[in-house]
Amino acid sequence: MTQGKDAQGRTPQIVTGLLIWIVVAGLIGFTRGLPYIQEGAPGPRFMPVVLAVALGILNVLYFADVFFSKRAKPLVMPRLPELAGPAAYILLGLFMIFFWERLGVVATVLVASFIELKFLERYPWKKSILVGALISFTTWMVFQFILGVPLPAGIFAWLLVR
Repeated sequence: MTQGKDAQGRTPQIVTGLLIWIVVAGLIGFTRGLPYIQEGAPGPRFMPVVLAVALGILNVLYFADVFFSKRAKPLVMPRLPELAGPAAYILLGLFMIFFWERLGVVATVLVASFIELKFLERYPWKKSILVGALISFTTWMVFQFILGVPLPAGIFAWLLVR
């Protein structure tokens, strides 16, 4: 394999890595005015910066694999039906972002957990409801009582510690 063909064969991986660097820069740039620590607890910038650092480390490892791997294979573009699953998870994430403050964290996590378990992972109804409620309850307990981080209240304002 010649050097030109090798670089051309890895173009999709290089573009993917560069897009991840854009996400890292966006996480750091868009949250630069937010505090790391707020009232003795992690502030609103804490998790985005942790995510940016983790993505940056993983991206360095990704680039190392792309450039130093001896097993480079040509990429095959997935068919549209193969993209439905990942697209559904992305849409669910966007749903959570949109309703995070409107419904509140407790309700948003409950609904998103249920949708993921029932419709994306194909769990039975009973298990989806039970596990979704458990995830929502655990989220509420961890952030409100253990970490003391105020959550957007939404429709469950009466549950949240002030």
